[in-house]
Amino acid sequence: MLTVLLWVLLVLWLLRAGNVALFYALVPHLPAASRRVPGGPFVSVIVPARDEERDIGPATESKLSLDDQNFEVVVVDDLSRDRTREILRALETRHPGRLRVVEGAEPPAGWLGKPYALHQGVAAAWATRPDDWLLFSDADVFYRPDLLARALSHAESEELDFLALMPRMEMKGFGEWLLAPAVANTGFVYGPGWLANVPSATLIPLGAGVFNLIRRRVYDALGGHEAQKASVVDDIKLGYRCKRAGYHCGVALALDAVSVRMYHGFLETIDGFTKNLYFGMGSSLAIAFPAIALTLLDGLLPATVILGGLVGLLPGPGTLPFALALAVTLLTVAVRAAAHLRLGYSVASILFHPLFILAMGLTGLRSTWVNGVLGRQTWRGRETDARALRF
Repeated sequence: MLTVLLWVLLVLWLLRAGNVALFYALVPHLPAASRRVPGGPFVSVIVPARDEERDIGPATESKLSLDDQNFEVVVVDDLSRDRTREILRALETRHPGRLRVVEGAEPPAGWLGKPYALHQGVAAAWATRPDDWLLFSDADVFYRPDLLARALSHAESEELDFLALMPRMEMKGFGEWLLAPAVANTGFVYGPGWLANVPSATLIPLGAGVFNLIRRRVYDALGGHEAQKASVVDDIKLGYRCKRAGYHCGVALALDAVSVRMYHGFLETIDGFTKNLYFGMGSSLAIAFPAIALTLLDGLLPATVILGGLVGLLPGPGTLPFALALAVTLLTVAVRAAAHLRLGYSVASILFHPLFILAMGLTGLRSTWVNGVLGRQTWRGRETDARALRF
């Protein structure tokens, strides 16, 4: 049985090597582009903000510095309890006509806070013509001035209706360094994220809270955020719905133009993943528990066999199980290293792969317990019945 399991893992990692190779081939870096001429489609950058005083000032300034004549930034203050509103009002005074701050309202029954904030931002947006664009972005994301021109040029040249961009991830401290790469690894190593750029692959989710660009007419045709008002991962859900509806969607890398520090510190990272992981596993206990068990087996079995073989508790060097475990381990490191090089992540963090898997597995169990069993989700001071929430 041990030998069979290790053969299965070896085949899985060969398939994942194929994922990474196709990721290199089919997911491009955002190309350079000339500055847009005035009079083109208008872009409303819509940002939800709740208790974001840590980053809201410089992050919003970076969005306002986009080198473009046809855009605005609309920030919805989602009833913040810190200095977010004060900071935004000061920025609005310095950038009249370019930045507009919307006073958010408490979400109605059935709505999560973030989708409702985005819904309010769209209602206030000036990008109302069918060929205008809506750009959804989190409050702590930083943009380089040429980003908008490059993104729109790429979307137009590829005839896209929806474009998601992958950012440069800022990571400080061991906990972030170890765990922050989990999202991209899930999409482009463990999953065939490259299919996001294959039009016929309509079941592949795509989207990024840092940058989701969608044509206004497409957003309206999909029913906007009201059609996903209880979605925990609203950014991915919007791209998924767009692709399912047959619109032309794409994803690209923008490591030199978009950056974000997703969470600050190990505990905040764990809390953030606890909020989302269960819903990323289909909001189903029948899927979540087997998925977590398989993840732990996949990530920990090879290391266990190698250590057990070296101390004489399991078949040691010279045996087939030991050789297979070593092959799986080396392939794991090589495949993840290739992905990290493409994404601009630390390659050294992959040496802690078993610890990464253990931490993510335990966090997945925590997320499943809190959301799926207890039915309780708490985030930014709001507690929601998790049983009513969806992917």
